[in-house]
Amino acid sequence: GTAPLPLNACTFNVARQFKKPSWTVAIDYDLLPQTLLYATARSGYRAGAINTGATKTNAALTVARPESVQDYELGLKSDWMIASMPVRTNLAAYLTSYHDLQVQVALPNGSLATGPGGVPCTQALYVAGSCIGVTTDQVTVNAKAAQIYGGEWEISAKPERHLELAWNGGY
Repeated sequence: GTAPLPLNACTFNVARQFKKPSWTVAIDYDLLPQTLLYATARSGYRAGAINTGATKTNAALTVARPESVQDYELGLKSDWMIASMPVRTNLAAYLTSYHDLQVQVALPNGSLATGPGGVPCTQALYVAGSCIGVTTDQVTVNAKAAQIYGGEWEISAKPERHLELAWNGGY
């Protein structure tokens, strides 16, 4: 078998610093009485991640890059009347773009596993399913990009004093 390494041979240092401002800019305009049109842009950021377990199998996975997101929203909010019935309408459309999206993956770790007869586990033995003692490490990695887009609506009407009808949804 393989003898464990002494504790002083198992340490490593990783030093990373992640900084980026997040911001929001919004503008709204009273299009008509009781009708508001708005637009919002936001930028967000998630610091990078250090995967201590990943260095055993792949040093390239030690650090995940920071994730950034850019978001845009356009909406309309309005209170109005149909005959004498009050109606409220809220509509919104949005687009969210992620770059270096951070995702969790489970990776096999065969660094302490053994193959047939106690030999160290190699990639070929792992692929053949001949290793014993393989563990799984949860590691944060970066996907290239992702986008989310869609819309939401809320429409309500009050045809009578004690009755409100509502239709809400999103895509």
